[in-house]
Formats: sequence, structure tokens, C-alpha cells
Amino acid sequence: VKATNFTCLLRLIYPSYVISCLFSTFPNARFSTLGSCSITTVDEWTLIVDQADRWEMDDLRDYAVDQLRKMYVDPMKKIILWERYDLPGHELIPCYMEIISRPQSISLDEAHDIGLGAFVKVASAREIAHRKGVCGCCFTSKKRGYSAAVDAILCDIVKDVFGLSNPPAFP
Repeated sequence: VKATNFTCLLRLIYPSYVISCLFSTFPNARFSTLGSCSITTVDEWTLIVDQADRWEMDDLRDYAVDQLRKMYVDPMKKIILWERYDLPGHELIPCYMEIISRPQSISLDEAHDIGLGAFVKVASAREIAHRKGVCGCCFTSKKRGYSAAVDAILCDIVKDVFGLSNPPAFP
């Protein structure tokens, strides 16, 4: 365990502990730090997920994942993180859609990071997207941007190739 990683975890936990102690000691006092959190970046929240998972702090891990869900996370980074911690696969559909439709292919480093299996699936999905004319390289300058129809096609490709489905609907 790196000290900096563990320190990041403590920065999240410690203020909560201090505040709960202060409120039990001084119930009528007001504290300006209530609810404050100095953790703001994707990298910091990723460290929190890692440390909380390592120390089996499930509630804290879930909280950190919820914070990441509210932020923009690079699609490759999100795929790696979600796969590493066995998070819901359906949440990766937009990431895969972005990757298979971007003009540039996957770099060697990205392929290494996501693993051979995922790389082959991405390559297959990119090939299907190219054949259907919905990849980034197929768009001319007049056709920039995406439509709902293109998104639907990309979503179907991702679901088929990666075996993903939409989240279950709650009654």
C-alpha cells in the first residue's frame, strides 16, 4: 500500500469521523466542514475505490463509485476500472460506443491495458461499425456529430459484441 493512496482514503474518512465526534461532544455547535470533501479528481476517486476495495469497505467503495459516475471518466479508463472491480457492465455501453466510433484506432498501450479479449471485441465492433457506416472515419465534414439513429446502431453493436444489456427496469 502506497502512503499517498492510503492518505487519499483517510482524507475522505477522517473529516466524517472528526465531525461525528464533535457533534457528540458539542451537539448545538455548527461546523463549516460538515459535508466537505477535498477529493475532487477522477484519479483521487479511483484511489478511493482501490483502497476501499482492498480494505473491504463496501459502503465507502460504493460511495466512491457513485462519485465517479457523476464525473467524466475517459472511456478506456472507465472500462478498465469497471472490469477490475466487477461493476455493472451495462454502464460501459456509452464508453464502448465512443471507442468503436472514434476515428483513431486503439493504441498499443490501450490494447495492453484492456487485455486481449476486450481488444478483439473492440476491433470486431469497430469493423462492424465501419461496415454499417457509423464509425468516426466514415463521417465527412458535412456529417459531423451523431444522431439518435447512429447512436441506436452503435448501441446495438456494443450490446451484441460485448454481450451487454440495458439495466433491468424497476417497476
